[in-house]
Amino acid sequence: MAEPTAPPSPAPSVAPGPAPTPRASPFSSHAFIIGCARSGTTWTQLLVAQHPRVCTSQENHLFSRYLGELVSTYDADARRERPRGIARFVPRAELLALCAGVADGVFARLAGGAGASDVLLQKIPDVGGDASLVLSLFPQAKFVHVVRDPRAVVASLRGASKGWGEAWAPHGAGRGARLWRDAVTAARSVREQTDRYLEVRYEALHADTPGELARILSFLGLAADEAHCRRAAEACRFDDLKARKAQLRAPWDVNRQSDGFFRKGVPDGWREELSRTDLRLVEAVAWDLMRTLGYEPVHARRPRVTFSAWAHRKLRHLARQAHRATGRVAQWLDDRTP
Repeated sequence: MAEPTAPPSPAPSVAPGPAPTPRASPFSSHAFIIGCARSGTTWTQLLVAQHPRVCTSQENHLFSRYLGELVSTYDADARRERPRGIARFVPRAELLALCAGVADGVFARLAGGAGASDVLLQKIPDVGGDASLVLSLFPQAKFVHVVRDPRAVVASLRGASKGWGEAWAPHGAGRGARLWRDAVTAARSVREQTDRYLEVRYEALHADTPGELARILSFLGLAADEAHCRRAAEACRFDDLKARKAQLRAPWDVNRQSDGFFRKGVPDGWREELSRTDLRLVEAVAWDLMRTLGYEPVHARRPRVTFSAWAHRKLRHLARQAHRATGRVAQWLDDRTP
């Protein structure tokens, strides 16, 4: 008679261990430039980067494509009726500590060639303004929000859509205005999460570059005299950037940027680039926010959106709702699949 087979032992439960200690940051402070695309965020970054204590780099998408995707996937799995993935055995606090270690490790690479620089400056317009992840990893982080006239942003987005930015930049004035409205609204919400927030007008920065740069550097805790701010403004002249003959302090070759990346650089170029229909669409979408920010509309009253534009927006809204509903059904089925 065969001996009875012992039942398989249950899989051991994974007890969460202590949260790992994040690696010590090589920087004394962390600063982030946020804002809608084509609002002058790169130019602002280059101006600040002329300070010898500042270490910066091109956009690395660390918080959006990498750590942001990881945390958002974790949160989605944790919210399920039956949590799955690492959300089943890794506490969220421990996950954030691991993310902090990754971020410090990435930034340590930047510090390796930064000499005596101890202030990290990153441009993260794609963070949208949802700075919760950044603040979870770097609670003392500072944010510089660059704001520009929506009409100028729409004109610049349209220019990018015809060349180097055709994969992401909207060509239509209505879509560009919605992008500006949503990005600026999200970025301004950072004020609700931290008081280490500074709003900078592109137009003011253009009109008095040394003076506005001094204000930014002071906010970041960086000492700089008037002579330094003037030298930085001269090094980052738009004419030189467009002509690809700039000589400045930057960790990448700014003279090899794509054609059209640096455009006119003037605040009111939109007056020659946007049609009456474009202006009507932009101001219809951005009316409230642009007036709040002090940008005077061309129209005396808020323009009405044409029927075709209204119908197009409604169809897009229905399409997004249908897509979300399909996703919810798929998740409901997945949660109940053995």
